[in-house]
Amino acid sequence: MSKINQTFFEIKTWLGKKQFVKGVTNEDIYITLNKKDSNKFEVFIKYKGPIKAPIEKGEEIAKLQVMKGNELLKTVPLYAYEAVQKINFFKSVLTSFNYMIWGDV
Repeated sequence: MSKINQTFFEIKTWLGKKQFVKGVTNEDIYITLNKKDSNKFEVFIKYKGPIKAPIEKGEEIAKLQVMKGNELLKTVPLYAYEAVQKINFFKSVLTSFNYMIWGDV
């Protein structure tokens, strides 16, 4: 399901030079299910977001939750695969102003 530094999960950033940051696990994750349970299998990324820049490489940014129906099978932290720098002051003011007027644009 997830391999170290090979499976990426994109997470939205706020005031970052990149719109998304790649999240990775620091361990391989495998889940074994019965065929009858495969339609109940769900994976969620939980975070309070968007993630505010600057973001350091290796910083914990989210949690990956693996569910089978209402049962939580596993929770694993997601870490930033790359650093994301903050945009400059003027662009951040403009972005914040646009957000106040138009919402998430």
